[in-house]
Amino acid sequence: ADAIVASRVLKRREIVQLDAIERNDDNVVVRVKEVLYLGEQAYLLFEIENLARSAYRLASVQVLAPADDGGKPADHAGVVRFSSTAAEAVGAGMLGVVAASGKGRGVVVLPRSAALLGASLTLVVSEPDGRSKVEVGGIVLK
Repeated sequence: ADAIVASRVLKRREIVQLDAIERNDDNVVVRVKEVLYLGEQAYLLFEIENLARSAYRLASVQVLAPADDGGKPADHAGVVRFSSTAAEAVGAGMLGVVAASGKGRGVVVLPRSAALLGASLTLVVSEPDGRSKVEVGGIVLK
């Protein structure tokens, strides 16, 4: 694993600040703060701030890009990790929990980021069954 990371570092290592933000009607705010390029992969870092009175149970993270043929947008999200200070345990089928009035941070891996350069991407997060969805658009990798 160290050899792979070292090779990626030599290809490209760069942090680019982003400023994409969106909120939904449930007072859940999602900020896409930066992207870390490491070799051919990109790591999109995001924050969820839950201004609601109940916990936000993160179940799904997608990174959508327009389809070349104009069809349904394709999901390019790879591995997702999420961390918060919520005391509530993460249940089956969930990625994490953000307590009421709390924050959490996440990262989603974009395995073949070169294919996404210049495209307008949308980060989509939601609770189980697509509830309380937040879509943050206008994310452009360079």
